[in-house]
Amino acid sequence: MRRAVLCSLLAVALALVSGACYGGDNPNLASSGKGKPQLSIDFPGHLDPGQQADLVLDVSNPGPGDIGHVFVSFSLLGAPTVSNGQLIALVPIGAHHKNPAVLSVDPKPQAVSSDGDIYRFGPLSQGRSTTITFVLRAPEAVGRAQNSVQVYDGNEPDRSVGVPLEATIGG
Repeated sequence: MRRAVLCSLLAVALALVSGACYGGDNPNLASSGKGKPQLSIDFPGHLDPGQQADLVLDVSNPGPGDIGHVFVSFSLLGAPTVSNGQLIALVPIGAHHKNPAVLSVDPKPQAVSSDGDIYRFGPLSQGRSTTITFVLRAPEAVGRAQNSVQVYDGNEPDRSVGVPLEATIGG
């Protein structure tokens, strides 16, 4: 009996050690073992107030596993810059499924959150990539404007990656 318990404990310990060695600490894998998306952005570092500019997102899925729905979300990054007592965000919080900074999106999203900060696109198979272009209008406030852009699997939100989005407005 003792030997059976000891063997069971040893098997559990080996399983835990093996899990830690094979994927548990891999930053490119979610807790499920599926791969996180990869994201690169192209956006100008300097804009005039009110200027339009393309934010080009290149999203790839190295796998393992398909991504059910690609979600793109914008959020404030750290402690935002304050200008004249107001936060400067490239993509502020919107309302009624629209965002005042987002003039257009290509391809057209399948859905947009009520605050206009989260966009849902179709699936992305393992080994595939897609390009999503947001035409943004820069804020009128002068200073450093910033957000964070996150891309994640709508079916498994911990399969996510984020990058900073920053530009100097004016000056």
